[in-house]
Amino acid sequence: MSKNIPSIPAILAATIGILQFFTFSFAQEARIDVDLAANGRLVATIRGKFSSPAEPKTTSEMWFLDDIAGVKDLFRRRSSVAIYDPWGYLIANQVFNGTVRVHGDIIGGFRYSIDLAPLGPASAPAHTSWADASGGVLMLDDLLPQSIGRKSQITLKLPTDWKAFAAESEIAPSVYAVDNVERSVFYIGPKLRSQRVQGGDSPLDLALSGEWLFTDAEAANMAGSIFDSYSRQFGQLTTAPRRVFVGKFPVPTRIGAWEADTRGRSVTILSADMPFKAQSIQRLHEQLRHELFHLWLPNGVNLGGNYDWFYEGFAQYAALKTGVATNQIRFDDMLSTLAQAYNIDRIQPERRSLIEASMLRFSGGNTTVYALGMLVAFLIDITLMRSAKGKASVESLIREICIKYPIDGPRVDGNAAILTIMRNRKELGPVIDRYITGREAIEWQTDLDAAGIQAIGDAPLTKLSVKSAPTGRQKEILDKLGYNNWRKLTGNLK
Repeated sequence: MSKNIPSIPAILAATIGILQFFTFSFAQEARIDVDLAANGRLVATIRGKFSSPAEPKTTSEMWFLDDIAGVKDLFRRRSSVAIYDPWGYLIANQVFNGTVRVHGDIIGGFRYSIDLAPLGPASAPAHTSWADASGGVLMLDDLLPQSIGRKSQITLKLPTDWKAFAAESEIAPSVYAVDNVERSVFYIGPKLRSQRVQGGDSPLDLALSGEWLFTDAEAANMAGSIFDSYSRQFGQLTTAPRRVFVGKFPVPTRIGAWEADTRGRSVTILSADMPFKAQSIQRLHEQLRHELFHLWLPNGVNLGGNYDWFYEGFAQYAALKTGVATNQIRFDDMLSTLAQAYNIDRIQPERRSLIEASMLRFSGGNTTVYALGMLVAFLIDITLMRSAKGKASVESLIREICIKYPIDGPRVDGNAAILTIMRNRKELGPVIDRYITGREAIEWQTDLDAAGIQAIGDAPLTKLSVKSAPTGRQKEILDKLGYNNWRKLTGNLK
């Protein structure tokens, strides 16, 4: 758990001026100028217009995001909120939270200030906007009104020697075309180091801030290798660039702590370094395995609703298998993690289905989403391998979902889409009914037997190990799970 973090002095001022909004026939768009200037305070002043008197838009209400990823009361950062009609007359002047919406016949513009000091707890800066002397992260979704529309044009004006790093198209120096404000992230700072990563067919760029025990080249090689592996497993992403940022927490935290957020085409990883280089490399590989998966799910598909159980639980499992496949972790480590998830799930005071837990993820269901979600991915993997004699796996299931529901396709409910694909495989019916839509506790003995794995002891002390004399069929499944991968890698080195 992250410890409570004391506040730090505000040492940078940010002024975000939204100067002009342009009207287009196909959508509401905006031009946003961002100017950061060091004047001793950490404040963002935001001004903007939805329309001009000559071409008034039909925007009739305005509201803000008030919580995200468990970080609540974002309205406390805002002050001096003023809302105007298209002719510049004041409609409202107040501070309001996300439950309050200001209404008017036509809302033309606005002005307000935001305190950009990093929020607590320590996990918050990975999910919300902040800035200090070392740099910062600007997430447009919590900076701008929710009524601003999907597309914007943003001009960044930064202090001397500062850089910006983003997945958005830079259409002119420091001018960016944003296709989706909700998913847009900008990384800013005086010492950003970025490079193109080799891996997969889609562009991937990595930026780092701060000093680490691993080198920039080592980080780039890891990111490229994992990105290439996922591209081969799950299919190619669109040709639009992806960006990965690895930076330090802006607040004190414990050794080895990390928090991440993959939003649209941007991966944000904030971390504290480990005591030794080998540990530091291992931790970064773990972070990249999990977060790069999210470029495919949920960010590479057009699925809606609360299906966190799938894209978080299956990300955990994919990260485990990829860790074994790249020889970053042992097969025994994978079994130990699965056993730990089983023990955690077994002691939950209230049983929930995965779909129920996803709806309550940030109010008590998070543990189930991750622990039970990963276990279900494991059981589905074994079930598919057993029924298809190794010709199907959890990877082929994920690939089908990514191909069938691409990001540029129509919006579909995530749970309905995924369960439809799963139910097309009759052998997955019991897993769906018992754990995804049902509330049963995991009973996995039959599945473990099929894979040549045995459970020893009762929860919360259950451990997993490979049987001493697995059958030929069990060996085939064990091999698919990665049991013999270290032998393959050793052989390749000879």
